[in-house]
Amino acid sequence: MECRKEDSRSNIRTILSPDRLIQLAVEAGWRLEDETRFSPSRDLADGRWEVAACLSLAFAKEVDDNIDDPREKQVVLALRDACEASVVSLKNGKEGVRSMDVWVASFV
Repeated sequence: MECRKEDSRSNIRTILSPDRLIQLAVEAGWRLEDETRFSPSRDLADGRWEVAACLSLAFAKEVDDNIDDPREKQVVLALRDACEASVVSLKNGKEGVRSMDVWVASFV
């Protein structure tokens, strides 16, 4: 969503997978030196904040305001629906949301 906003101040604007980041780095002349993954502490609330933002009424309005292509809009709304369905399946609902795992890499 954030990549469609002209004046976004979000720290997450486009999501690239680790595989895609490695591919782009290699194409740019870098070599992967090391990589690791870790799971943040359950106390880190970022995942809950992001899910709450995604499921808010304000998000649906942002979709309408920032995405012109009807097919792209439907993809974003379908992803939002998938997020909501995932939260419903959690034992503690929104409180059961955890922050996503973190991938860290170094390139030379």
